[in-house]
Amino acid sequence: MLFLLGATLWAGDGGSLLGTITDPNGAAIPGAQVTATETGTSFKLTNTTDSRGFYSFQSLPVGHYNVEARAPDSNLSGARA
Repeated sequence: MLFLLGATLWAGDGGSLLGTITDPNGAAIPGAQVTATETGTSFKLTNTTDSRGFYSFQSLPVGHYNVEARAPDSNLSGARA
């Protein structure tokens, strides 16, 4: 099953976005694909969560970002970041 997480975030002076993808019980989701998309330009970066469910995007241009996570091999119906 596939789960999807959406969020809008702001990178003020440029910077980074980071977080942890977990299941509803708080267990980390390793190997989830996380995409940050700048809403004004559609600039996209993709990263994969580590063994702790952690992801990080460094040196982002200033802007508003939508963040989406997918874990195709998971049996989750939802997650939080």
